[in-house]
Amino acid sequence: MAGDPNPGARRRGDVTDGFSGARPRGDGVRPRSTSSSIRSVTKIRVAAVVRQLAVAVVATLFTHGCDRVQALFGAAGLFGDAGSARSVSQPPTRPTSPPRPTVAQIGEAANLREVARLWARMAANPAASALRIHRVGDDRFALVAPDSVAADQVGALVVLGRAAVARRPTPTDTGLSPALVAPTKGAVLYDAPSIRSPPRRYLPQSSLLVALYGELPGRVSEPGTGSLTYVVASRNDEGWVRGRFLQPYGACVPDLDRLGADAPEGRGDALARDAVLSPRTVRIHGHGTEGFMVTGRDFDHARSYVGLYTRDSSCALTAVAFHVVPGIVERVFLTSTGHRRGKTLIVASSRAGRDQDPLFQETWSAYEMGRTRPIWSRRLTSSLHLRPRDRTEVWGPENRGPAREQGYWPLVIHRPGLGRESFVWDGRALVPDTLVTSGGTLWQGDDE
Repeated sequence: MAGDPNPGARRRGDVTDGFSGARPRGDGVRPRSTSSSIRSVTKIRVAAVVRQLAVAVVATLFTHGCDRVQALFGAAGLFGDAGSARSVSQPPTRPTSPPRPTVAQIGEAANLREVARLWARMAANPAASALRIHRVGDDRFALVAPDSVAADQVGALVVLGRAAVARRPTPTDTGLSPALVAPTKGAVLYDAPSIRSPPRRYLPQSSLLVALYGELPGRVSEPGTGSLTYVVASRNDEGWVRGRFLQPYGACVPDLDRLGADAPEGRGDALARDAVLSPRTVRIHGHGTEGFMVTGRDFDHARSYVGLYTRDSSCALTAVAFHVVPGIVERVFLTSTGHRRGKTLIVASSRAGRDQDPLFQETWSAYEMGRTRPIWSRRLTSSLHLRPRDRTEVWGPENRGPAREQGYWPLVIHRPGLGRESFVWDGRALVPDTLVTSGGTLWQGDDE
């Protein structure tokens, strides 16, 4: 109005925008007041802070536990204890992780064969049964003593194994359980966990083997009938054997490093790498003595070694005879010229070199203990690469004849489709005594 002294003053019923005092547009909508806008902004900001805090609480609780959650609230000033609250500008110090548990490692990490042979040196101590073999890298394994093995027991094992001891982080896998076993009869060592895989080596009856039970790539090694067991036979050979042929080994374990001393000069390591030990009764001057037969192959020189040793109460070995056999030995066994007081004979089959003969033939020879030249020899189709029904078998001694009569035959040959031939000792050599053909015809040689 024209005479109004204060034209900008707000009149009753007038509506302004709350800031400039100007009258609103003619739409009649009342804008929000200043206090309402501030409250809305505050709520939005508080909600965002709460969401961020909730995310931080969940993440902290998942990662660090309740103590860090309390520290987080304290840093935000949400706990009343000012002494426990930390400044936001000084984040809480990350707690140090506790040290990872460790166990004792005996010896250095090596391939599985070397570690298994190391364990075999300690097997005489009952505490060795608790040790485990763990993979620690590509083709690298370590022998580990769990916490259940006392420190003084670990010390005794280290002395037996002539090895150092160190600490390593506790393995996360269950590892392999080693055990000493021996085949109850001659057994075949296979390359793969299948009896249809190529044979790697023949293992004489009672051979000293280290069985490894547990998870292996592609197969579980386990004991028992119908199973296949992974074994280490020497520093050169490991593979699979039928579990039904294995039993716990109870004899003593000699010092394997001793074996190389009897090999030809410069070939001791070749024998030690390939040596397979078998407990045997060695006849000396007609009397049986407990000992071992040792078989080793020297591929570089295309020859093999067969040694006979006696042992004392401490399992120390004494060489009785050591034979160098031309070629690579496949099978070997001991027999004797007489039932009780005969002389020990070494019977072995061999091939010319690394490769199999194209006709799967082998040279079988019998050696009188201590003599270098064989007293008997035959060429037979007897390779392990043949099916059992197709290969010639040689064994001895035999106490029962083809007609089930009692007697003694140091050597017997059975040819598929041709029959069985038995040999006797005539005082100087093995001579044919009986031939039974596949048609049942019996030929009896002259008796002494």
